[in-house]
Amino acid sequence: MLVTMRHKHVVERLVRLLRFKMKLVEGEDYFIDEKSGLMVLTSLFLLKRGFCCSNGCVNCPYDPPHIFNSNTKVEDGT
Repeated sequence: MLVTMRHKHVVERLVRLLRFKMKLVEGEDYFIDEKSGLMVLTSLFLLKRGFCCSNGCVNCPYDPPHIFNSNTKVEDGT
């Protein structure tokens, strides 16, 4: 999924808000993509948040993925 400027603005705003409200831990809650330089939220963080934002997160742990307010965790089969 391509990230439009609107999405990028929303994601950047969310990241600023999250950094203010909670302490994000690099490597646990997010990592920096080496190729793009962008911050990528981990599935662990997205699960802690508790719902899907429908922005097409690469690590979306919800089923179905990318559906706003979806909060059913994907079963990993283990």
